[in-house]
Amino acid sequence: MVHRLSSRSSKTSIFLVTLLSLTLALSGLAHGATPITLTIVVRNTYEDMPEPVLQRFMELHPNVRFELIRGTSTTIDEKLTTALAAGLPLDIAISMSMRGWVSYAAQGLFRDLGPYIKADRQELERKGVPAFILDGLKVNGKTTYIPYSIWSSLITIYNATYFDEAGVVRPRPVYDDNNWTWSEMIQAAKKLVRTTPEGVVTRPGIRFALDDLVLHGVSLAWGGDLFPPETYVTGMVKGVTFDTPINRRALSSLVELSMEHRVTNYTLPRSGGNSVPAGQAAMMIDAGGKIDPATYQHNFVWGMAPYPKPDEVASRVPMPSWIRAAAIMDRSANPDMAWKFIKFLLTDAYELGEFESEGRIHTWNLYRGVNPAIWRNYITVISRSLELAHSPAELTSFVIQGVGQYTRIAASNSLVGGGETIHGTRTPLGMYMQQACEGKMPLEEALSRAEKDALIVLEDIYRNL
Repeated sequence: MVHRLSSRSSKTSIFLVTLLSLTLALSGLAHGATPITLTIVVRNTYEDMPEPVLQRFMELHPNVRFELIRGTSTTIDEKLTTALAAGLPLDIAISMSMRGWVSYAAQGLFRDLGPYIKADRQELERKGVPAFILDGLKVNGKTTYIPYSIWSSLITIYNATYFDEAGVVRPRPVYDDNNWTWSEMIQAAKKLVRTTPEGVVTRPGIRFALDDLVLHGVSLAWGGDLFPPETYVTGMVKGVTFDTPINRRALSSLVELSMEHRVTNYTLPRSGGNSVPAGQAAMMIDAGGKIDPATYQHNFVWGMAPYPKPDEVASRVPMPSWIRAAAIMDRSANPDMAWKFIKFLLTDAYELGEFESEGRIHTWNLYRGVNPAIWRNYITVISRSLELAHSPAELTSFVIQGVGQYTRIAASNSLVGGGETIHGTRTPLGMYMQQACEGKMPLEEALSRAEKDALIVLEDIYRNL
């Protein structure tokens, strides 16, 4: 069922939400309930906090209304700090695109959600929230945020049409299938890649983005890590473990794809000349299996499989993924109601499914759910318009298992110092790995220099924290 909203602009939508909230608040007052306003700092992207989600919660709690402080990806941090400096009431902060997120937690701006989680754990798990969501990384020993939206584990997304044309067996969407290994992926990529007579890659057989998820994930897949174990106890990156024998082996596998096997080209822009959805690359390793019918070509067959397992490792491990999380501000005057809303985001909000607003269909948290209901809906949605290599039942089971058993929270957006050291090619690890994959620097030198630069970055972070 598609729920329809008759809004013509963002201003009209906000007016309707405010009007409905006032109506529901008055209704609540008529029944003797104390009026409550929840103020939320959130990015101004529609999917981060759609009006139907707010409306449904107000229907369940007629005495509640919302005030939204919205900001763009570049202004949301300023919006939060300005509101704090002005002494404005704040109840909830949403993490997506908030660059200082974990630093705010380290500064004590967010409440400890541990007591709420402990009290409601059985209810949340009964409604399908995975345990690792509830036991997420802590900052200073406190659970200061909880993900209500998460991409699934790193997986292989591939163009099954190209596989068939090249005579390559399609990998299956089964995590326990150990036939889809790193060496098998390389052999497939060699049959799928297209190059000029001069050897320039024009259609990568495999594409990796050298971002934090891939770099951290490849290290974990080989049995390593980019951070020492105590990092995950404190939530604070005080040191890095980039330059270790395991990481040299793991990350050399990325360098070999371009320098030895010639099946990818890291110098191509991520959005230009190597786009899998446009058919410009045969497969990619990415988070969440986010096959979007709006961007994927409809004249190809599309497939999903687990990330390729390293041959020398016995089994796959949980892979990092991005999150959208919610925190209760330490200054909140309504923490109990704020928790009820966060709990709603984790569970019953998914029942909204699809709705229409501003002339287009929205699917609440499409391919970003913590609840199995959203992943079933996701496969239903993409199956309507795209031809998929496997049945909806197989893919549904695959993505639900991926979230529940093979996903972990990413270091880049849940650890103090994580993002600054490994997130993207402007950070030490990303920058030097880019150079190594382009043949501009030996891997050993890249990891050594990245580790030294990361320690300088961390020193600056904690000096200013």
